Amino acid sequence: MIRIAQAVAAEGLKLKLTFENGVSGTVDFSELATSPLFGPLKNDEFFESVSIVRDGRALAWAEELEICADSLFLRITGKKAEDIFPKTKAAL
Repeated sequence: MIRIAQAVAAEGLKLKLTFENGVSGTVDFSELATSPLFGPLKNDEFFESVSIVRDGRALAWAEELEICADSLFLRITGKKAEDIFPKTKAAL
């Protein structure tokens, strides 16, 4: 199971993430923040209030927004869901 160990806000709507398995990288949220749902991320104070929730399985901002660790891991590694979840491939 993919879990986030550390999340640090960086300049320009970016988060530096480290996962429990040692994988680390930066996710840029600037494109996501253009959507109405994730628009609040444009506020620096709100963006920097990110926390790790659900025992490392997600990131959250207050009780308003949440994004799962799996999707962030896929963004950082460039892998597809079926690469890390073999049962997904069988279901396709």
